[in-house]
Amino acid sequence: MTSLIKVLVGTLALILGGCVPSLHPFYVDKDVAFDPSVLGTWSDKESKETWEFTKHGERGYKLLYTDDEGRQGRFIVYRFRLAGNTLLDLYPEEPEFQASEVYKNHVLRLHTFALVQHTESKAQLEFLDLDWLQRFLADHPAALQHEMVADRLILTAPTLELQKFLLIHLKTSGAFSEPEELIRQKT
Repeated sequence: MTSLIKVLVGTLALILGGCVPSLHPFYVDKDVAFDPSVLGTWSDKESKETWEFTKHGERGYKLLYTDDEGRQGRFIVYRFRLAGNTLLDLYPEEPEFQASEVYKNHVLRLHTFALVQHTESKAQLEFLDLDWLQRFLADHPAALQHEMVADRLILTAPTLELQKFLLIHLKTSGAFSEPEELIRQKT
């Protein structure tokens, strides 16, 4: 398989600090497709960051993301196709911290996405650029449903509107980050 994940609006950027979070997923169920070549551990050749994918259910993945400082996050990930592009939707697993149910009910888990080009040994991830999106929505506030919550942009548009927006801007200059290159680690 020569291509894997071309991102929808904002999934991994949030994980990495610049992502665009969404209340709704970026995929519809009929577009989800499992690809075993995603499984394994991938690392950023310029840092200590790793992405470890294992199988989750019939068509999903679990992702253990580890940043440069060894901090980890666990996600449920679905690979999907949209107009010939491959994308990943990332959604945090339920937090495992010791806290009351009342507290846990106040933690909001949000979706983000990544656009990916992928081979057996390399993957390039691109994320919707948060700064670009904020400027765009300041000029075109009706282009995509969103809210500012504590100075944080959160997309509130339903899935089909998210997809339409992404398709319009896949080729827009500056809309996506520079690709992050990951290398498959040998097992």
